[in-house]
Amino acid sequence: CYWAYPDNYSHIAMRPLRRLDLMWTGNEVQSYEQLKKKSEELQQTMPAYVKRVIEKNL
Repeated sequence: CYWAYPDNYSHIAMRPLRRLDLMWTGNEVQSYEQLKKKSEELQQTMPAYVKRVIEKNL
């Protein structure tokens, strides 16, 4: 069940699936807005851009 184990879930189609829900609050909202602006400049969705940023920094 995804909702019971979102960090270790295999989709019914047997494709591995992981999900991360992020929330920016308070002073962090400025970082979110910077990510949003950059993703728009690159014509990428926020999830695609954030994944790219994470992958570059691993």
